[in-house]
Amino acid sequence: MSVLLLDGEQRSTLAATRALGKARIKVTVGGENIPCLASSSRFCHRTFKYTSPLESPPAFLRDLRKELSDEDYELIIPMTDVTTILISENRDIVPDHCKIPLPERKAVNKAMDKGEVCALAASKNIPIPKTYVIQKKTDLEMVAKTAKFPVVVKPRFSRSWTGKGWISGATSYVHEPAELVNLYDGWPHDLPFPLLQERIHGPGCGVFLLIVDGVTKAIFFHKRLREKPPSGGVSVLRESIAPEPDLQMYAQQILEALGWKGVAMVEFKIDLRDGRPRLMEINPRFWGSLQLAIDSGVNFPLLLYRSQMGMDIDPVSQYRIGVKSRWFIGDLDSLMTLCVKTKRRLNLPASSKSRLRTILDFFFISPLVSKNEVLRVEDVKPGIFEIKQYVRDLLGEVEKRLKRKGTDDNGLPKGALHIHTTYSHDGEMSAEEVALFFQEKGYSFVLLTEHSQDLNPQKVSELKDQCRSYSKANFNMIPGIEFACQQDLHILGIGVAELTKSVDPVEVVGHIHKNGGVAVWAHPLKHGKPLPLGLVKQLDGVEIWNLGNEGRFFPHIAALRLYLRLQKESPKLKCFVGIDFHRPKYFYPVHLRLNNKKNSISEILLALKSGAFTIQSSLFRIGSVPRIGIAFYILMLTVSCLLNFLRTIKRTIIG
Repeated sequence: MSVLLLDGEQRSTLAATRALGKARIKVTVGGENIPCLASSSRFCHRTFKYTSPLESPPAFLRDLRKELSDEDYELIIPMTDVTTILISENRDIVPDHCKIPLPERKAVNKAMDKGEVCALAASKNIPIPKTYVIQKKTDLEMVAKTAKFPVVVKPRFSRSWTGKGWISGATSYVHEPAELVNLYDGWPHDLPFPLLQERIHGPGCGVFLLIVDGVTKAIFFHKRLREKPPSGGVSVLRESIAPEPDLQMYAQQILEALGWKGVAMVEFKIDLRDGRPRLMEINPRFWGSLQLAIDSGVNFPLLLYRSQMGMDIDPVSQYRIGVKSRWFIGDLDSLMTLCVKTKRRLNLPASSKSRLRTILDFFFISPLVSKNEVLRVEDVKPGIFEIKQYVRDLLGEVEKRLKRKGTDDNGLPKGALHIHTTYSHDGEMSAEEVALFFQEKGYSFVLLTEHSQDLNPQKVSELKDQCRSYSKANFNMIPGIEFACQQDLHILGIGVAELTKSVDPVEVVGHIHKNGGVAVWAHPLKHGKPLPLGLVKQLDGVEIWNLGNEGRFFPHIAALRLYLRLQKESPKLKCFVGIDFHRPKYFYPVHLRLNNKKNSISEILLALKSGAFTIQSSLFRIGSVPRIGIAFYILMLTVSCLLNFLRTIKRTIIG
């Protein structure tokens, strides 16, 4: 007994591998990347690497033909739309003794075409969302007059072959009629124009079926609790529910009309306006939440195998209700998206769950009531593989975004604070090298802060001369000093190029102000002692984010807590970010963005002193005197916990 499962990167393939492997069926996992998620399972007997069907369908088919001729398989199961299409259209490469659990090519193509599915459903009186089929540009006028916006833009195929490559069809939203015209004009002419549908608000439900010779041999119902993206997509938390007669009737009617055989998932949404289901689409293959059905007692992969082998199988319609399955990595991704984007940007209705409720549910409720889909004690390697891959991809993407050259925000000047050159003992770049480096990164000004203990009057004079020589019309290098004070306090004197013999922090701040500078408490988390009396009210600001000490991606939650305490004593205290730059290896494009386009040295210092700037990075933005409410605080606490979690995983698993 031997089965070839394609698309080893998919979670559905992992679920099928486990289900068949536990039944002592030898499973070969095929994939374009080996090792992959499913091949990491202890229930995988053998692996097969092939050319990506997305990049080169002909090469994929050649690889598959050779594998099928070299090995003796009883059954081949494609697990994605692309491989399902290719196997359906090229059945001649599969030996006669190897079963293909798919209906005729015409039925597969029709099930994948959302336009055909909607038309067929309408002909059978199966309720669907109000749908507009656009044949020509003038049809948009009717949509503009009658549709309620936002309108859902749903490509007819999830994957479309253009002759040059596959195009992914992702659902999107149009918020006003003018966008429809732009969409029509920019749509590829060799692809059918997408469906336009009314948006249905309500929970998503799925009906999973196995049909053999026109008879439903297995059926299962589930409800989506959370999705990725949050507005609708892949389910990341779902629950088995009791059979719904209407859903069952509609699902069986549509599949019967297609002449279906094998497995399929029919998706519905329950319209909150009237409580009735609306048919959304058909997945003519195994689905992402397959593991939930197996956990609930409906082993679709094994039932499919037995049906294809000609074995008698008793119909299965009884299963455990209330079982919850959670794809943790997808849920984590969805949570992070909710944390950094507004409901409007995510096309979420105002009635959707708040961030706070979602965060609490993610950490304290979902782990207690759901089973982890991928990470299983009896088969732990796929879970470790997925976490390692996710951490690598996520941190790689963050690194890429942070190292990307920044773009001007409406031409407003951006600057770098807390920068050291070779005038400091730990700086590795000369003033000239620093000036060129930050100009290449798109910065408008650089605020040097050389260590006071490394300076003398002659060096200070040289530093001022070099700053003047490297400043230009569109770039300013501004000298400054990081004063080492008593109690291991460090105060940044921004724009100050005069030394003082005093190491008393209060006197140092007075010296900074006397010379027209801005006084900022540097890396405050390194200082664990109470501040001298009266110092807080004299300071202009505090580094709530020091990249050299407190992380690269977000401010440390402890620094935010400290700022909240200090702000009670000095309400006008400003927030600053310091790169604490010593060498290019540790550069990240965090910056201070001024609120106006004036870029002279005096105007820059005035903006910093008055708080006319924001702290910005590729992932974060905050005002100079932010109102940090409970929601923002919880958001930052969540992000901090997630990043610490990922760093811990990276250290313990990846190394």
